[in-house]
Amino acid sequence: MQYDMALTFYERAAIERPMYAEAYCNMGEIFKNRGDLGAAITCYERLLYSMNLNFTCICGNQCYVPSMKLGDATSAKSRVNISLNTLACEKG
Repeated sequence: MQYDMALTFYERAAIERPMYAEAYCNMGEIFKNRGDLGAAITCYERLLYSMNLNFTCICGNQCYVPSMKLGDATSAKSRVNISLNTLACEKG
């Protein structure tokens, strides 16, 4: 029940502020905890393209676990690499 309320809050926040990294991060965690790994990965992918570097770094780690559970090691490693490349480009 609390997950439902939190998810509603974060979905609204993401609509109002599409670059709100924390919303995608927390939605990903909720979906991961529910076992909906596909939805979790989608949230983490959106997070990767947000501007908040702190959460981008976290996302790389979180994407790896759901992808591995889905048996997609190549995709998981790719997501981590995207995260690292984003950090490197932003730090110059």
